[in-house]
Amino acid sequence: MGIIMNQGLSLKPVGKNEWVFSYPKSYDEAHDYFIGGLEELESGSFKKAVAKFKQTLKIFPQHIDALHHLSILADNDSEAKKLNNNALEIGQSVFPIKFDMQHDKLEWEWLENRPFLRAYEFKALFLLETDQDEALKCFLQMLKWNPNDNQGVREIVADIYVKDERWNDMLSLAEKYHSDVTPSIGYGEALSYFKKGNMEKATKKLKSCIKYTPLCARILLKERPKKPKSTMPGYITSGGPDQAYEFWKTQGQAKAWQDEKVKQWLKENI
Repeated sequence: MGIIMNQGLSLKPVGKNEWVFSYPKSYDEAHDYFIGGLEELESGSFKKAVAKFKQTLKIFPQHIDALHHLSILADNDSEAKKLNNNALEIGQSVFPIKFDMQHDKLEWEWLENRPFLRAYEFKALFLLETDQDEALKCFLQMLKWNPNDNQGVREIVADIYVKDERWNDMLSLAEKYHSDVTPSIGYGEALSYFKKGNMEKATKKLKSCIKYTPLCARILLKERPKKPKSTMPGYITSGGPDQAYEFWKTQGQAKAWQDEKVKQWLKENI
C-alpha cells in the first residue's frame, strides 16, 4: 500500500513545546468508515473490519489509525511491519523542521495524537522481540513526547533496566514516576537499592510493594509458577494472581531476582 502525502495532515503548535496533529475536512468522512471498522472488530467480524479500514484509506490515505489497525490485523509480521512503517512515515512526514525530538511534546491527552503514539508503540513492541536496544530508544522517546505515559511503556523500560542491571537508570525512572504503584517500577526500585547496597531504602521500598502487591513478591520465589485463569480476558486485576504472573514473566525471571541473597531478603520480608 503506497503512501500518499500532502492530503492536509499537519502538526501544529498548541503551546510552548507542545504539538497536536491536525486533520482536514476529508478526515471526518473517512473517520465514519473507521468507526464502522472498530465496531466490526469488536463484534469479531475481522474481514468486514479490514474492508472498512481500507475504505477509510481510500477517502483519506493519511489515516494513521486505519493503517495501525490494519497492521494489527495483518496476516503475517512482514505485512504488519510494512503497514506500521507506512503509518509512522505519514506521521513523521509532517513533523516540522523546528520540532525538537528531545523537548517537544505529543501529549496523549490530545485525541488527535493518539493514533501516531499507538503506532509508535506497536513499532517498539515489534523491535522488542529482535532488538532490545532499539526498542528501548523508542520507548524512551515516547516518554519524552508524553511524560504522563498513558500507555504504560515505563513498565517495559523498568523491566529492561532490571534485566540489564542498570540500577542507576532504574532509580532515575522510579524517581520520575515516584507515585507509580505498578510492580515493575516498585519492585525494580527496591531491587536497585538492594544491588547498590542501600539496604534501608531497599527494604523500606520492598515492604511498601508487598503491602499493595504481596503476590508479586511471593511469585518471585517460585521457579515455574502456573498461569492463573483470568476472570476477565484482556484485563489485569490489580493485586491479583494474573498481575503477579505477568510481572514474573516480564521481570521476575531476570538474573538479578534469581540471586540467592535477593531471595533470602524476600523471604525475610514477606
